[in-house]
Amino acid sequence: MEAQVTSYYDLLEVKPTASVAEIRKAYFRLAKLYHPDRQAQDDAQSTEMFLAVQEAYDVLSDAKRRLEYDESQAAGGSGSPDSSPPPKASSAIPAASGKTEAPAKRRGPTLEEEKDARMGFMKAEGLLEQGQYDQARRVMDAVVRTVPDHPDYLSIAGYLQALAGGERLHRARDLCQKAVQAQPFNALFLARLGFVYEEVGLQSRADLYYDKALAKDPRQALASSRRRGGSSSRAGGLLGSIRRIFGG
Repeated sequence: MEAQVTSYYDLLEVKPTASVAEIRKAYFRLAKLYHPDRQAQDDAQSTEMFLAVQEAYDVLSDAKRRLEYDESQAAGGSGSPDSSPPPKASSAIPAASGKTEAPAKRRGPTLEEEKDARMGFMKAEGLLEQGQYDQARRVMDAVVRTVPDHPDYLSIAGYLQALAGGERLHRARDLCQKAVQAQPFNALFLARLGFVYEEVGLQSRADLYYDKALAKDPRQALASSRRRGGSSSRAGGLLGSIRRIFGG
């Protein structure tokens, strides 16, 4: 009996928020399980699963292809970059943990934690202004773990993840998107989401968000500098107007 796998995340048995390291670990586990060399005889279903797992890993381990895939999924498409149907898998695929656990209920932050988070946010703003991106990112990582739903925190945390680049771009997109969803008219939040898409190589989508930001605030510094093809924020072009950026 076969069950339809609805996404590459389902196929690899990871959450859509999984890190690249988690995706890699899941891939190696499943590839080892279904590798043709490990089968006692020719097994067409195992070979099909091995190839499907390989395809899922190829997409989800690449920052640009993963974002494109996620956008396709969100738009209601098949989710596959080449529009091919999602792979089918046996319903007997072993679960990663062997059992389903109810998610733990998260408590809200205490007043003291909220105060510490605000102080951390202000510290991160100062570090960002000074060009100390790694330190600022570490501060905001701790802040959003404590207060995970504050739009201001989500936006700057996502922007700092984007400045780090590489495999952090997927989390950068998620954080900046949540901030925009909470405050869709915030020009700074829109510009930062545009920057994430630019960093991953999706320039047309980046320009869309830059245009949205400039429609809200024609003086928005990040959007105007990037939309005009200005210098990279790492090269100093952004640092010269960082105070304006914080003002949104």
